[in-house]
Amino acid sequence: MKIPFKFLPASWGLKGKSRAIAEAEYNYTGYELKKKLAEIDAGIEKDKLERAMIDIDLEYKLIDQYAADNRIADLENRNDETALILARLQIDLNHSKITQQDYERKTADLKGEPYMAMPKISWDPVDPSKTYFELDYNEAFVRYLEGNGYTGNEEDVINRWLNDVCSSILDEMAADQPDFIRTVRTVRRDDGKTEHS
Repeated sequence: MKIPFKFLPASWGLKGKSRAIAEAEYNYTGYELKKKLAEIDAGIEKDKLERAMIDIDLEYKLIDQYAADNRIADLENRNDETALILARLQIDLNHSKITQQDYERKTADLKGEPYMAMPKISWDPVDPSKTYFELDYNEAFVRYLEGNGYTGNEEDVINRWLNDVCSSILDEMAADQPDFIRTVRTVRRDDGKTEHS
């Protein structure tokens, strides 16, 4: 049976934080000691204790780096939901949970900013009719186009803009390849994305 700390001559004369640390080191080991020392060090600073506990849990492999990063994001952004979502998106990207394209799309959606990407392009220089690309965009991009003179429903707005883009590209290509086919076919896929060929 262990002698209570207060009866040890080494404890006599110790006060405050020094006594608390010495008592913790006498009574605890490993994870429990680290936890107790973090509590002593943090005092009434709850955020400081939570941050220390994340590091301790990570050190003892109770959580992985992904969970630690998310807990830190929760702690640092607890009063700003938008900042928290953005931080989590960045963490998901850093840990390869989402693609760069997913990150950019979700970030733009959250900020209400226009987003457009062509995640898949297949170009056949021999047979241009086999050329196609996929277009991914958000609602803010459609509103942006409408604010710049494109009218109609969402599909019409996108198609008119895309036709303008393709026409300007084709005009440049026509100088070098006069027989280049100028037909653009649009297909709306089941997953909501638009494929053009």
